[in-house]
Amino acid sequence: MPDTTYRSPRLTAVAKTAMLVAAARLAEAKHEQPVLTDELLEAIIGSSGEVVAAMRQCIQETQQQEREDGVNHVASFTSVRMKFGDSQLVQFRASHVSFQVVILGAGLDTRPWRLDLGSGVSIYDIDQKDMTEFKNARLLAADAQLQMDGKTHRFPLRCGSWKGVPLDLTGSWLPGLLLSGLSTDVPTVWVAEGLFYYMDQEAGSALLKTMASASTPDSMLIMTHLNHALFTASQRFISDGDFPTDEKIKTFYSSWKSGMPENVGGYLASCGWRVDSQQLMSEIHKEYGVQLARWKNTAEMRRKYEPELGTLDYWVVVAHPMSVIVDKS
Repeated sequence: MPDTTYRSPRLTAVAKTAMLVAAARLAEAKHEQPVLTDELLEAIIGSSGEVVAAMRQCIQETQQQEREDGVNHVASFTSVRMKFGDSQLVQFRASHVSFQVVILGAGLDTRPWRLDLGSGVSIYDIDQKDMTEFKNARLLAADAQLQMDGKTHRFPLRCGSWKGVPLDLTGSWLPGLLLSGLSTDVPTVWVAEGLFYYMDQEAGSALLKTMASASTPDSMLIMTHLNHALFTASQRFISDGDFPTDEKIKTFYSSWKSGMPENVGGYLASCGWRVDSQQLMSEIHKEYGVQLARWKNTAEMRRKYEPELGTLDYWVVVAHPMSVIVDKS
């Protein structure tokens, strides 16, 4: 029998953020009409005291917001962005029998076991070494299938293959991914949710260009990023000595290193990508019939900075590779 005892891992700050993101997703799954459910995620970390405490706090805060705003469903952006990404992958599957999915900064993403993408799809999870090792250990403990072994598992793979690949995305990462099996001759869906704002713009641009260079013309990019207003406000927020805030929130904002330039299409074109759609996260929430959950102190931040900077929000972008990189930034 696998050892299902939860042991708190020693993780980097970014990996710990992945745990808190997972807690928000688990909190959303407890709603009467959840945007997204995830039994495997609960099996992986549902017994962690830290995660349970964060999940309960999320539930309390969203329920309070529902009461204050008189709405039925407040949902975290983490669940909504994942549902959006799910829908894009399912649509891509409708026109492609065989393709690859690369999830960058995968954290505790469970799509290989949640989405029925078929035997023609290979999925690669890229993350830091400690996060990859922790996730692999927890997947085994939850009896998730990691390869096609002909055995019965509680959580079977719903794609052709899956591989967790430990790589540093700020370095020369593509050779390692190619050695792990990625083909530059097969369409690839690149998924980058909650990643780019932890990288400075130079590193983020280099990452986008590398992805474009390894893509077939019919490949696709699904990405989220802070809009320019939110990133600018967050930096003022943490530097304003007169602005009261929770230290954990201040630390979180301090980890952000960049936001999307104001000219979204021009910036992505300079990195080799043609934008097909760009939406604000709050707009996608409305499409799903839910309201965006507010973080602690964001009401004060919006009141202080939105009149000058405009709406503080996240961009959700879908793009395809360009044949020629155009400098329009």
